Amino acid sequence: GATPQAIHNSGFFAGAHDFLKHNVTSIKCLSETAGGLFMIKAALKKDNFNMGKMAAGMMLTTGWLSTFVLDKPHAPPYAFKPRVDAGDQNTGEKMTEWFKENPRGRIAGPLSMGNNISNIIGAGFEARRYRADLAGARASGNAADIAHHSRKQYDYGWNVLTACSFMVANGLFGMSGTKHSDEHVADTKTFTHDVLAVAANMLCSVPPEAKRAAVEGAADYITNIKDVSLRKEEAVEMINARIEHLKHSPFLNGAAQGRA
Repeated sequence: GATPQAIHNSGFFAGAHDFLKHNVTSIKCLSETAGGLFMIKAALKKDNFNMGKMAAGMMLTTGWLSTFVLDKPHAPPYAFKPRVDAGDQNTGEKMTEWFKENPRGRIAGPLSMGNNISNIIGAGFEARRYRADLAGARASGNAADIAHHSRKQYDYGWNVLTACSFMVANGLFGMSGTKHSDEHVADTKTFTHDVLAVAANMLCSVPPEAKRAAVEGAADYITNIKDVSLRKEEAVEMINARIEHLKHSPFLNGAAQGRA
């Protein structure tokens, strides 16, 4: 039967944990996008168009859908360099690259916080309307209306509190996409060293007549990776040095003798 122990033993919770761990950002983006679309739908009520709600929904949808497309935390960490050098890029290309570097902090965070600010401003208008409704009820002298509008006087406060809470959460989410420069430099050095070592290991057994072209091709590929700052000549020199080192490796020589 479907007892708690049976469900636990089935691996359901472990599978769900792994799925959420790897897809939490995408799930967050899609749920926020859906919320923005519902907000736009609510703003388009017949005979009751709400411009503020429409703008807030557009900010949510635009920010989170863009982040869903651009933010890939579990994709390979090093993209290839743009085909156009930074100095030759037009304004649109430069802006696209800038947003792609940190879509959480530069798209989703600011637009979501803009939505929260619009909600706070809307709460201010709401408070003013509540006061006007109470003043009208008092002028009419209707005790039931006075009691009803008196109870609503501070309802807007909950909207302010909610918007402030979301603003903090959205700000922290935006910060989570930022990588500190020292981390970035360390990761880049480690990656460059590893990829050069892999290239040398793969090319070590290539026949001498084909090795030069193969090394140059590998160096060209590696230096086109976005965060690798080596020049092609430097990469060729480092791969060749690594290959020479491997030629004198006891393990490699022993393996070659074993094949012979």
